[in-house]
Amino acid sequence: ADGAAGDVTVKWPNDVLVDREKVAGILIESATPRRESGTTEYWYLIGVGVNVGWAPDVPTEGADRGRKATSLSRYCEAVCE
Repeated sequence: ADGAAGDVTVKWPNDVLVDREKVAGILIESATPRRESGTTEYWYLIGVGVNVGWAPDVPTEGADRGRKATSLSRYCEAVCE
């Protein structure tokens, strides 16, 4: 798929895939702790990771196994140069 458009999908709940390989991940966490004063404080933490120039080697077996990764640079060769 070097330099060619890929099939982009979202794997619920937080993976962005190109040709069934992970190119990005999104993580959202929230909390509603109650303060001593009795008020409630709401907060959200949003993290986004995108493999732009390279993709990590992900084991396919064992405790650390995961989905094969790819990077945007494989798909935007003509645009990124």
